[in-house]
Amino acid sequence: MLATIIILICFGVIMLGIEFVLPGAIIGILGIVALVAAVVLTFSEYGAGPGFLMAILVVVLTIVFFAVWVKYFHRTWFGKKLTLESEIHGNEIPDEKISLLGQSGVADTELRPSGRARIGDRKVDVVSEMGLIEKDTPVKVIKVEGLRVVVEKSGEPRSEESYAE
Repeated sequence: MLATIIILICFGVIMLGIEFVLPGAIIGILGIVALVAAVVLTFSEYGAGPGFLMAILVVVLTIVFFAVWVKYFHRTWFGKKLTLESEIHGNEIPDEKISLLGQSGVADTELRPSGRARIGDRKVDVVSEMGLIEKDTPVKVIKVEGLRVVVEKSGEPRSEESYAE
C-alpha cells in the first residue's frame, strides 16, 4: 500500500507540473485527484497521525517542486523550446506607420469610426478622430499610436483637445 501512495504522490506532482506546460485543467485536475487520493489512502490505512503528516508532506513537496520547476524549467532543453528568447517591445511604432504621419489620402470605406483609407499607394486600416467620414472623402493622418492610424477630414481644423495630446 505504501508503494501505491508514493506512486500517487509522484503522479500527482508530475501531472501538476505538466499542467504548467499544457494548460487545460484536465491534467491538473488529475494531479490534484491523485494527491488527494494519496492522502485519503494514508488516512484509511495508517490513521489520523500519519494522514496529517502525509497531507503536510504533499503540500510541502508540491510547493518545493513548483519552486524548483519555475526556477529551472526554462533552462532545460524542453523549456528552451517553449520559451521566448528575445524581448518583444510592444510600444514601438513600425517605421512604415510613422511615415504615414501628415500624409493625405482618400477614405476607401466609410469610417465609422474605423475603416480603410488609401494613403499614397497603400490601403491602411484607419480610425477617424471625430465621427463618421463618408467614402471617397479626403483624409489626413494626424496621429500614429502603435498600430493605430488616426485620420481626420482634410481641411478641417483640429479641436483644442487634440492639440493637448
